[in-house]
Amino acid sequence: MKAHSTPSRVIGHRGAAGLELENTLASFKHAFALGVDAIEFDVHRTFDGEFVVCHDPHLARVSTSRAFIKDLSYAELHSIELHNGQQVPLLRDVLALCVSRRTPVIVELKIDHHLAHFCAVLDAFAGHDITVASFHHDALEQIRRLRPALPLYLAEAVSPVAAVQRARGMRAAGVDLNVNVLNPLVYWLARRADLEIMVYVVDHPLLGRFVRLIYPGVHLCTNQPGLFLNEPAARPKRARPLLRRLKRMVEKLCSTEFIVPEDSRLEV
Repeated sequence: MKAHSTPSRVIGHRGAAGLELENTLASFKHAFALGVDAIEFDVHRTFDGEFVVCHDPHLARVSTSRAFIKDLSYAELHSIELHNGQQVPLLRDVLALCVSRRTPVIVELKIDHHLAHFCAVLDAFAGHDITVASFHHDALEQIRRLRPALPLYLAEAVSPVAAVQRARGMRAAGVDLNVNVLNPLVYWLARRADLEIMVYVVDHPLLGRFVRLIYPGVHLCTNQPGLFLNEPAARPKRARPLLRRLKRMVEKLCSTEFIVPEDSRLEV
């Protein structure tokens, strides 16, 4: 889905992490019930090679255990009860659930190894709308070579221009940006490169409306999907004059052809 040609999607961050314990089956089912456009979740690997859904490398935030996932077998991990009484789910089980609900998936890969095995797990769900995101850009380069057709998002929280440039170079589908680093230049560069933009984490209604108004087509990744699912993509008639002027400036920027000096490091 291209940032400038499709409506903004509402993506459930770790399911519905503001309403249920993140990255659990309860969280995903709550997000489905709200009608999210897609689900985002995180993946680690156990000691014995199982890919599981959890954000942190350890369990300290979601359980009373401080164990690290990489040090546990899946059986050991499964024996640990999370704060909501559930267990850390397997990647394949979460993917099967998303397939059954016909919900697109953004899988954020938290590791940079065993990538062939990771791709093999995804292969079992070929035909479903799966995008892989990661802050490990070198790992995404390897996945591009392993599975050239698999859509990729480069995640970035500090250097969005560099992320857009690298995403363009590796023919990625888009970028996954901290909402605080999105700006008109980054938006223009991504549009010019035909890249999608997903921003995280957008949990305030005013921030969501601002992003949708100023940056049409940007996807919102949120812990509170219910706040945005029934909102119109933009309300220019009700926007304050300053927002309307800013929106026109962004639109003008995105329709402008710039002449970049040959010695410039900014590739467009």
